Amino acid sequence: MSSTGGQTRPTLSVSMIVRNEECFLKECLESVRPIADEIVVVDTGSTDSTKDIALGFGARVFEYPWRDDFAAARNFSLQHCSGDWILYIDADERLTPESIRLLPELISRAKADAYAVTIQNPQTMQHGTFHQQNAYPRLFRRLPGVQFEGRVHEQIWPSLKRLNLKIQSSPLTIFHVGYNRGYDVVKQKARRNLELLEKQVADDPDDAYARFQMGNSLVVLQRYDEAKAVLGQAVVHPKLDRSVQASCYNLLAEVAVRSGNLREAATLCLRSLDLAPSQIMARWFLALLYYDLREYEKAIGVLKQIYPLLRTPRTERSSQISSDLELTAAEVDRRLAFTYEAASKWTEALEVYVRMLQRNPDAEDVLHGLLRCEKKVAEPRACMEQLEAAARIAPHRHEFFLPLALRHYTSGDQRTALRYLDKAIDAEPTNGELYALAIRWRTEAGEMEEAERLINTAGEKRIRAFELHKAALQLTLAKGDVHAAFGHLELMAQTSDVDLTPLRNRLSALAAKLSAASTPET
Repeated sequence: MSSTGGQTRPTLSVSMIVRNEECFLKECLESVRPIADEIVVVDTGSTDSTKDIALGFGARVFEYPWRDDFAAARNFSLQHCSGDWILYIDADERLTPESIRLLPELISRAKADAYAVTIQNPQTMQHGTFHQQNAYPRLFRRLPGVQFEGRVHEQIWPSLKRLNLKIQSSPLTIFHVGYNRGYDVVKQKARRNLELLEKQVADDPDDAYARFQMGNSLVVLQRYDEAKAVLGQAVVHPKLDRSVQASCYNLLAEVAVRSGNLREAATLCLRSLDLAPSQIMARWFLALLYYDLREYEKAIGVLKQIYPLLRTPRTERSSQISSDLELTAAEVDRRLAFTYEAASKWTEALEVYVRMLQRNPDAEDVLHGLLRCEKKVAEPRACMEQLEAAARIAPHRHEFFLPLALRHYTSGDQRTALRYLDKAIDAEPTNGELYALAIRWRTEAGEMEEAERLINTAGEKRIRAFELHKAALQLTLAKGDVHAAFGHLELMAQTSDVDLTPLRNRLSALAAKLSAASTPET
């Protein structure tokens, strides 16, 4: 205990094992220094500046010969800790600012002997980066008998359980950056871990958790047949923790996918959900599988189940599964929109795209998806509200003006349609197709002078477009100006390869008829 202002507070030791971590260690120590009463660093053979960096932060540094056993090295570190509480952390991890604020109060008012900490773990794999989270005891009282077990993926919780010590969840978070340095680095670590895990299983064939981690490493190394065999042994082992068993089924589902057995993979995801119903990972995998199986309604139903889970405190979710997927509502929205499109549910997809646009009004893919779905909705009023909402969210996006103009025009609201069309022209002042549409609509509305003004404006801007000159021709004919109509016919001929002979003949016949009608009889 340490005394502060006449009051005693529990002291904290930060425990670490390191080797050649000069590129990571500084940021890690900066994150824990504000709350650590002591930092104990055990070095297992660094040849870089790791030890100097640790000493620069005031750490107590001890050397320990590497023996292919992470638990042994960590237990050596524990022997040199003197705090009431111990937090163990790796060099490629950082305690988040919020956790720095919360941790001292947590141990001061502790009602448990150990606390699970959430590890946020972005991993770069062969198919891209995904975000995973794990929760297990990282903060615990320094008590006799509390020690690590396992050559690799070492754990403190088996000893905590044997001693009947109380373990609780916590709001603390550690950010792990070590697996976000490229797939080659991830594979290198997997090969190292696999070698140690094989020794662990050889020492203790009944270690189901080590077999699970062996399967995990084999999946990373894409040795799927071997992974299936090892994971199959682990998942039915009576000593495998229920939360780890759920993760095991998820790994087996991934193996099944790699073998092309999508239906089997879906079944395995459902088994995982039976064990850990609050998890996200199996639901996400299941939604993707149903999508690939073209069972879109099922995929939509599963995706909708994820939203309330995102609002559930992660400590409640992670207590059920050893390793869960970390998603955002935006990622779920994107997949849901794609699935609605695949199911030809265009109106529903449109609603999701509008929701996505609200988060990011400048997202091009969202804009394109929204406009793509808008074209598929047949009933004008069915999507008008969504388009209006999109235009309010992103008033700078001119792409909404023309669809809104067309929808309002089809629904009979010509005035609003013309207002949006004018906005579209203001945004694209050299778009001949927009001028053509505006001229036609103004002509139909009897606004001949306004239509004429648009023709003159287009001419001043030297806009040349077939549809523009066609609309102008129709306007001049409505005014009875056949001569001007011939002028626009020539401009049409200059902007298209369309055979205009029939139209030319009709105009000629009309001109002759008008000429005959205007010639006085003798």
